[in-house]
Amino acid sequence: MKVLNLFQYQRRSKSPLRYPGGKQRVIKYLKECFPKEYKEYREPFLGGGSVFLEVKSQQKCDKFWVNDLNQEVYFFWQQVQSNLPALVDLVARIKKDSHNREGRSLWIDLVYSNPQKSGFIDIEKLTPLERAARFFVLSRTTFSGTIECGGYSQYAFDKRFTDSSVERLAQMSGTFNEAQITCVDYSEMLLDGGSDVFTFLDPPYHKNRNSRLYGRKGGLLHLLFDHALLAENLKKCQHQWLLTCDDCKTIRDLFSFANIKEFEIRYSINNVDKQFITPNRELLISNYDFTCMYLMS
Repeated sequence: MKVLNLFQYQRRSKSPLRYPGGKQRVIKYLKECFPKEYKEYREPFLGGGSVFLEVKSQQKCDKFWVNDLNQEVYFFWQQVQSNLPALVDLVARIKKDSHNREGRSLWIDLVYSNPQKSGFIDIEKLTPLERAARFFVLSRTTFSGTIECGGYSQYAFDKRFTDSSVERLAQMSGTFNEAQITCVDYSEMLLDGGSDVFTFLDPPYHKNRNSRLYGRKGGLLHLLFDHALLAENLKKCQHQWLLTCDDCKTIRDLFSFANIKEFEIRYSINNVDKQFITPNRELLISNYDFTCMYLMS
């Protein structure tokens, strides 16, 4: 089995979000593994959007279908596409207001229904615009961008929720032109027809199946995710596809029908004022073969 060396890669991120499990550190590598030609790009688990944004910037195709079943993710990108000036304005007002209050107080207002933290805010009562702004601010002010479950981070509030982060959001204008954004089950994208379609999948990792890493509702989606069903759906998929997932026997067994390659990523985890680098071995699984400059024995 080959191992893919990613340590020489220099970080390049265009997403305005901080998102757990995002692929912003490995975009350059992932591009090397994509098919050389395709007319439509699909991404069923959009998340932080880094891979889509990179593909879009390459102008290799002119048809895009991106999706996320997490409604907070969906509303954020949908508002970026259709209502960006209002979203930037609302986030900028929240940012301006944050200069006159403690960051933790802002976080409590976004997560809880009262200062005593006796109940969560009812996000269903918020407008799509308000939900999108809330999601963005939480992604910038929580530990590793883990939204509600990660807890407030003073370091993130000071260093990640900055004027430049709002400017990066404003720079998203036009990035979702020609893109269809949906909030449906991923199987609809895999089994839907199309010509010369390439699908990139970054689903919930198997090791996170008992985690609420992505917040209350997002975490529930991870708890309920069925990797065996994903494997069966990919067997039926007529498009070229590439899947990333954590390396474990269960995943290797489920996807033994496909091509499997190993790669290793070093994640940095901030803990108060210390930074820890943790190596993670992960898998690239595809229904086509590919070569890459990062392959090593």
